[in-house]
Amino acid sequence: MRIKPNSLEANVETKYIQLRFSDPDMAKDVAGSVPPDGASVSKPATVIQASDPAQIVFQVAISITSGVTAKILGEWLWNCIKKPGRETARIERKEVRLIKRELVRLVKQIIANEDARNAQLQGRPKRRARHT
Repeated sequence: MRIKPNSLEANVETKYIQLRFSDPDMAKDVAGSVPPDGASVSKPATVIQASDPAQIVFQVAISITSGVTAKILGEWLWNCIKKPGRETARIERKEVRLIKRELVRLVKQIIANEDARNAQLQGRPKRRARHT
């Protein structure tokens, strides 16, 4: 699911990430909130994943420009889904504690995975650090 970038963002590098929630209310909370400047969010979509274990997830697509850091996105995400009684959630098939630090780490991991996937698709291997 792709989000059309704003006309002002046409000259800025835009990344697209997807968050998959097991809780439909969390997906709705994220989609219904105002994202930080430089980001936009789609409406939640229901996705049936057939891989083991099969499950129904609720996906939200987020587009971010280069000015939006993982920390900003993680803190915004935490503000969207924090509610009394919510301590953990299944996001991206992982049980995540709902604290800022964990959500920032998750967002960094998702962005890094997406960057690596895009590099593979474009045929440009990422440079690896040399170990001496």
